Amino acid sequence: MDIISKLLELVGPTVVALATVPLMGLLKKGLALLDKAPAMLQQILVILIAFGLTQLGGVVNVALPTDLSLFTESDLGALLSAGMAMAIHAGTKAKK
Repeated sequence: MDIISKLLELVGPTVVALATVPLMGLLKKGLALLDKAPAMLQQILVILIAFGLTQLGGVVNVALPTDLSLFTESDLGALLSAGMAMAIHAGTKAKK
């Protein structure tokens, strides 16, 4: 059982990175639609998103650490996944 958990720890960030690339594509398509939206709607969405994220952070009692030593293992895993996703995206973009 310990081997499986260790394997999941190694594979987890890769799976997240691979899932991030297509999700980023969807986000870019959504942003293209937002770019065409009226300015007033864009401003309202920015306010709603900022308010929602602030409220969500308060509800789950999460604050972004300002010191790297305060990051947890899951924070570092998320950063690793993000870095891998950026590398995968750059490789995919370079092929085109």
